[in-house]
Amino acid sequence: MTLRQQRPVGWDDHGECLYRYALVRVRKPEVAEDLVQETFLAAVRGYEKFGGRSSERSWLVGILKNKIVDHFRKVGRETSFTDMNFFPMSFRKSSYRSVFGIMTSGRMNGNPSRMR
Repeated sequence: MTLRQQRPVGWDDHGECLYRYALVRVRKPEVAEDLVQETFLAAVRGYEKFGGRSSERSWLVGILKNKIVDHFRKVGRETSFTDMNFFPMSFRKSSYRSVFGIMTSGRMNGNPSRMR
């Protein structure tokens, strides 16, 4: 049996809703599309576990929520803090050196010469 034959009728109606839900949370259209595709794939694979205690849409949104959480966990593991910009470029070029220069020069002037 192919995936198309296994997919329940009416799931096409949920795609746009799931996409908008994902897009609001991840803010990148290509990532939102991938997450929705992963959601449908997981739903097809686990459809026999769907007990009907909720609507299909709420079940699919629950799967999507877990996919979004997994996505952010993965992004968090892959983020290098050396690549992140914590200060704006203007601050780093001018203020950073002057602020820290004043702090260190003031402290160093009060120390004995052997500690400078």
